[in-house]
Amino acid sequence: MFTISRGLLAVSNVLRKKIDLASGLPPSVLELHALWHLMVDQVGQWARETFDYDARPAIESRKVMSGADAQALIENGFANCFTSAASPGLVAILLDNGAATHAAAARLRQVPASLADSSSLFLRLMSEQPAISLWQDLVDNLPGHSSEVEAPPLGEPASVTGGFEPAHRYLNTTIRVELTEGEGRISFLFDMEYLQATARVLGHAAKHGGGQVSAQGLSTLRERVRGSTITLDAVLDRMTMSLGDCSRLEVGQVLTLSEVNSDRLTLCAGTVNGRVDIGEGQLGVWKQRRAMKLTTEVLESFTRDLGSL
Repeated sequence: MFTISRGLLAVSNVLRKKIDLASGLPPSVLELHALWHLMVDQVGQWARETFDYDARPAIESRKVMSGADAQALIENGFANCFTSAASPGLVAILLDNGAATHAAAARLRQVPASLADSSSLFLRLMSEQPAISLWQDLVDNLPGHSSEVEAPPLGEPASVTGGFEPAHRYLNTTIRVELTEGEGRISFLFDMEYLQATARVLGHAAKHGGGQVSAQGLSTLRERVRGSTITLDAVLDRMTMSLGDCSRLEVGQVLTLSEVNSDRLTLCAGTVNGRVDIGEGQLGVWKQRRAMKLTTEVLESFTRDLGSL
């Protein structure tokens, strides 16, 4: 593991935004912070319920694509498409092979390696219900959506908003999750017109102090995000090690911490873009318990993003 300086971190955030804009993502959609935070939080909760451990989800990419490209995407993954009537904005959820295998293994109470030779059809069937559960967790916080339907609104690609017509535009948001064996990726396909309309409603509500009925979902979404939790780590030291050395670690082995300084701990937070160093502090004792006292201001970009929710 390596430590990123604050200067490099700021550049990284700027580059991330430039990459998002270069992919055709409008600034108004990029600034739907409440939605992106909610998605990461819900994927984290879903992973804990499905895999029974913290998968540390983080947004890996956001890309605008044509209907033809979206159609090709769902044909090459474990995709679940949702009808436009019940899910006008979120049109599909895709699990890659790693996520689908781990979801299937969890349902069967087996280790993922035991499903290494399973057919694609089997993995698709076994991962369908976990994907539907994830859809249900998300849509109650999205305007115009409802999970209160008699049956999951699964449908053919032609039944989604826009029908994956070549001229129609979609946003593919991919969230990376840590698995017991490697990494997995879960992609969410949104209708771009829906996201842009949602951004306009949110902007109108912010300017006029109110909003229309269609903004109620965003208000609920914001409240859910503000009530959610993130993980904070107080890091004493970090070290680098080759993969070969890591594979040989064993009980009783001593690891030297060469840069330990109890007067300088690093505060690290889990964000939608992964784990970020947000401040520094000093190790001490408070009310007979180990504690950390902040000695620097919290990273400005971190507090600014939270304030925008």
